[in-house]
Amino acid sequence: MLDKLKTAGKIRSYGVSIGPARDGLKLIECGFADVIETTYNIIERDAEEKLFSAAQSKKVGIISRVPLCTGFLTGKFTPDVTFEKNDLRSYLDQELIQWLIEQAEKLHRLVTDGARTLAQLALQFCLSSPAVSVVIAGAKTIKQLRENAKASELEPLSGKDLSYIKKVVPAVPGISEKMEKQYERFFEAGKRGYSP
Repeated sequence: MLDKLKTAGKIRSYGVSIGPARDGLKLIECGFADVIETTYNIIERDAEEKLFSAAQSKKVGIISRVPLCTGFLTGKFTPDVTFEKNDLRSYLDQELIQWLIEQAEKLHRLVTDGARTLAQLALQFCLSSPAVSVVIAGAKTIKQLRENAKASELEPLSGKDLSYIKKVVPAVPGISEKMEKQYERFFEAGKRGYSP
C-alpha cells in the first residue's frame, strides 16, 4: 500500500521502526522501506554488524533511536541508582544496570576536558557512522535539549576517539535484544509515564 502511495506521488518515502537489527535486513531484502529506525548507540551496536552495510548498499536511510541508551550514556547514574516503578529501567535486572553504568564510566576519559558532555559524545558517536542519517535523542528539560542540539556543532569525534570507544566498550552481540526482552515486562505490566 505504501509503495502504491509513493508511485502515485502521494508520499515521497516511508520508513519502518524495527526491533532487532535482523528485522531491518528482511525489510531491505524485500525493498519495503526507504528509511529504517533502529536502536543504535555506543553500547547497543547490533545494527553495525550487517544492517548498516545492507542499508547503504540499497540507499536506505538509518534513524538511530535510543542514542543515549535510555539515559545510561548521560553519565548521571551511579552504581547505587534505583528507578521508580513507573520507569522502564526499573524492569532491567540489577546486574544489567550495573553493567550499563560500567560501560558509560569507561568513556569519561573522553569528556574530562569539558569540550563535550557524555551525552554529546554518545550522540556524536551515532552521527559518526556514514550509515546514520539522523539521531532521535530524548530530552526532559530545555537544558538537555540544548545540550543535545549542541552535539552537532562540536568538533566531530576523531578516528582515535572512535577507536578508543570501540576498544573500551566492545560490541556485545545480542545486547539490544536482551534489553528489549527485559523492557517487554514493563509494557506487559501496562506501565505508563516513562521518560528517561
